[in-house]
Amino acid sequence: MRLRTSLVLLIGGAMIGAAGCGNDSKPEQPRVAVTVLTVRAAQESDSGAYTASFQPNRQVRVAFQVSGYVDSIAQVTGADGRARDLQGGDTVKEHELLATVADW
Repeated sequence: MRLRTSLVLLIGGAMIGAAGCGNDSKPEQPRVAVTVLTVRAAQESDSGAYTASFQPNRQVRVAFQVSGYVDSIAQVTGADGRARDLQGGDTVKEHELLATVADW
């Protein structure tokens, strides 16, 4: 009887072990190449901060022919794509309306 019980346990254990050896794993993910570098202090370089001054090709003074309050200022497209007031340094064309004045 002991031999029979041992045989049943041995066969049962083998069946359970075999059932657990199934291939339920997910497909292998593709490998990604990486570069590993050691962090260290940066070495001196020839680059640096530089400053410059730009001068316009031509500069003119403008004035209103009447006295009063500025009613509106011309709008231009800013770097972010939104409209903004004309300001110093913006390029303008000859005879372009820059601002309007409400006289007193």
